[in-house]
Amino acid sequence: METIAKGGRREKGSGRGRAQASGKARKIGAWTRYDFGGGVLTPYGGLLPLAALWEKLGLLGLVDQWLTVKRQPDSLSNGQFVVSTVLLFFLGFCRYYQVRYVRQDEMVQGVIGGGGPLPVQSTYWRFLDSLQPHNEGQLMKINTEMSRRVWAAGKVKLKRIYLDTDSTMNTVYGDQMGARKGYNLRRRGAKGLQPLLSFVAETGE
Repeated sequence: METIAKGGRREKGSGRGRAQASGKARKIGAWTRYDFGGGVLTPYGGLLPLAALWEKLGLLGLVDQWLTVKRQPDSLSNGQFVVSTVLLFFLGFCRYYQVRYVRQDEMVQGVIGGGGPLPVQSTYWRFLDSLQPHNEGQLMKINTEMSRRVWAAGKVKLKRIYLDTDSTMNTVYGDQMGARKGYNLRRRGAKGLQPLLSFVAETGE
């Protein structure tokens, strides 16, 4: 728990961050007195609702049951590797090397269900390298089943859906997947990929 109180007028020679009087905080500044008496803090407390949703839908068990990977590392299960990868996207990360910023966080470890720090970047890459073409179909099947469970939990019953289709531009720095120059609002003249995306109008999926 953190308590903040409005400090009084600083006297000459008083140290920065000290307060000479207490009162109700109206504006927090360098002279604001503070105290901390709680446990370990985490900036990822907002993951609790997400963790509760995944637990209710049985995401981890579903991935462990349907995803078959020949190589099984000791650090995490197949389901935990997939769930932690999805979790990194939820946290705003887009590259595996960024796992170093959260691998020691107890909240993140609790959501994934691991007993310690998350694996390092190279372990994640070895897991991806062990996936085979048939795993793509398994992941699609898991995604379909998760959508069915979400619709069932939300009592969504649609006889007809409408798809909103639009394109976007992803800038790349090379010739990956046939990248070429096109309309790029952010980086004019740069190469990019222009995938088509479709969304279910009724649910936003």
